[in-house]
Amino acid sequence: MSGVFLQCRRTLVILRQNTAVNNEKGIFCKILDNYQKFRKDVKNEVTEGEEPKRS
Repeated sequence: MSGVFLQCRRTLVILRQNTAVNNEKGIFCKILDNYQKFRKDVKNEVTEGEEPKRS
């Protein structure tokens, strides 16, 4: 009985660690996407700001 309990406990610990890793990857991807969108917006603003000067 205790062997089954220990196996279940180990399985739960592994699943919890796996879930934590997946959540961290998800958060990192969201931050990276937001950063890339921000960079694109900044580049567009700079490009739009330079066009009138050249005209």
